[in-house]
Amino acid sequence: MAPSFVFQTHDEVINYKGSNTSLDYIDHELSAGLDSSDAFEGPEKLLEIWFSDNNVLPENWNRNGLRAIPLVDIEEMLSLVNCQILSKISGLNCDAYLLSESSLFVYKNKMILKTCGRTTILSCIPKLASLISSFVCPQYNEQEFKNIYQVFYSHRTFMFPQKQLGTYQSWDNELACLNQWFDNGKHKSYVLGDQKDAQWHLYINGMAFEHGDTRLSNRTATDANIDTTIEIHMTGLDADVAAQYYMSNNNNCSNNNNNRPLGKDEDKGHVFGNEILKRTKLDCVLNRGTTLKHDAFAFDPCGFSSNSIVDGNYYYTVHITPEQGWSYASFETNHPCVDLWELLHNVLPLANPREFTMVICSNDNAVLERHDTASATNPSRVPGYVRHESLKTSTVPSGPLSTGTSSTSPLYIGNGYHVWRMHYMKE
Repeated sequence: MAPSFVFQTHDEVINYKGSNTSLDYIDHELSAGLDSSDAFEGPEKLLEIWFSDNNVLPENWNRNGLRAIPLVDIEEMLSLVNCQILSKISGLNCDAYLLSESSLFVYKNKMILKTCGRTTILSCIPKLASLISSFVCPQYNEQEFKNIYQVFYSHRTFMFPQKQLGTYQSWDNELACLNQWFDNGKHKSYVLGDQKDAQWHLYINGMAFEHGDTRLSNRTATDANIDTTIEIHMTGLDADVAAQYYMSNNNNCSNNNNNRPLGKDEDKGHVFGNEILKRTKLDCVLNRGTTLKHDAFAFDPCGFSSNSIVDGNYYYTVHITPEQGWSYASFETNHPCVDLWELLHNVLPLANPREFTMVICSNDNAVLERHDTASATNPSRVPGYVRHESLKTSTVPSGPLSTGTSSTSPLYIGNGYHVWRMHYMKE
């Protein structure tokens, strides 16, 4: 849920190099020494904080907004979450950080942090307020979060909830933690899906959701405030497909033929990661832009992550945990002009999953109308899969979970946003 903040001046292009895989920052020491042998929890926590809409920055903010925060200070914030920066690419309107546990995307007016494993993602909130005060707006303090423009927090059901740290072992605890920082009286919470091991949890809050049932039907893909996020969560990866994400199976990749020694500006994770990116055609899974910039990493002994920036404005990101027994892969993009079924045909072969869930959150009614028509009349457009359920909603406005009902219609959550969830299993 993070569309572009559109700026036209040339001096706002920050390290943008067009369509390539060159990196603007890379930590070779960390990349060379990272060991993922203890990784186990693929499903990510996703925190997205908006400080304004896409037309104007908050009053008294630095003209570069959140992008003015130095990398070293972002590293310090992420250390509180228990993850580190592997590398970074930048576009006209977005910085994309590839992390030891997933990804961070920074726009001038919003931040999207996505972390897997046992990360403590909500620990970044007070530090973020401090960094805004230091580098973006001197008057900013933690109390400003009570009047945040809008915030989203979500995740799929964890595979090993008992191994999460403290707060993250229960949804109720996560809600309580979020409401320490954001206005408890404004929040809404949902649990979508009737299959407990594949449910999707969503928390929303902020001033933007106070406007009631303002369903906007006249937005178009060129509107700066169009916001669409598509997530695909895949489990039960095919063993043969998953094997390509093991480091030991990449020793013969073209960039390392004849055991060529790595150059001083190379590390094994990024070299093999870029090879996987090209071999799986992940570098062209979203052919919707004129310029693409990629960053990919292969973990040792297994695992894969990549960030891609499209036209300097939009991102797509892929994370794969291939171990059998808890295999998982995710795809996410905020590009507003994606053909949903074309995307599925491009993404599913990356994992050949036993089942997958697709979640769409959008304030563009046209997006949802296209998906509604296609899914209702042509469910077989996902060959080899049967739609198991569409949407079952339980709502937690400010208290215990209430009984939900199944629905094939998108869920309206406020401020023009609808959520659509579909779950598919192999035939």
